[in-house]
Amino acid sequence: LIDIGRWENDIQNEGWYSDADIRVMIFGQETNGWKGDSDDFGTPPSAIFDPNISMGAVMGQYENFYQSHYLGDKFNFNANRYGTFHYGFTKFITFLNQKYQGRKISYIWNNIVKIGKSEGAGFPGNEIYSVEQGCFSVIPSEIKILKPHIVIFLTGTYDGKIKANFGEVTFSPISSFSDNEVAKVGLLGVDFAYRTYHPSAHLPKGMMDEYYSTIIRDIDL
Repeated sequence: LIDIGRWENDIQNEGWYSDADIRVMIFGQETNGWKGDSDDFGTPPSAIFDPNISMGAVMGQYENFYQSHYLGDKFNFNANRYGTFHYGFTKFITFLNQKYQGRKISYIWNNIVKIGKSEGAGFPGNEIYSVEQGCFSVIPSEIKILKPHIVIFLTGTYDGKIKANFGEVTFSPISSFSDNEVAKVGLLGVDFAYRTYHPSAHLPKGMMDEYYSTIIRDIDL
């Protein structure tokens, strides 16, 4: 989860998120690599594993990236790190902003699996995941603290990971799609939570837009 604080005149401001009319949290699966290649920390191996680099400095790199490229109504980044997740993130933003024109909407993104691989993408394995669940099960607290109005899980087949964090949640179909395609998630404390495919899924052209549109039609704020 990216820190929601933004610095303005040396003062940290969280109002851009907390004061929004609609707050949205979008989940991906897990990290797709770690920042550290060719950045301010130098060359690989990633400085995120350097004990001499503070966690605050590492978080600062991610916050700068987020603030530089998330422009409120789109995610503007076209380098090698862009990837399909951010493309899907931007598509959803576009559709929701069109529905709620004139209302301030804030977006933050998260991962349903917090600890990814040290190199590359994909699930880190059950041994590492069990450590995360035992020592760093923070997602329910993040939801409670940040109080998003809408939660979107772009997590595909990771329903087991959602249940591992929230317990026995329900997945109910909406519209004519099956609950495997797009589902409303019964999530305590969140009125509008949904799960659909990860944007990297191989789907017929236009299907992801249909899933997003179905979700947005169901939202009533």
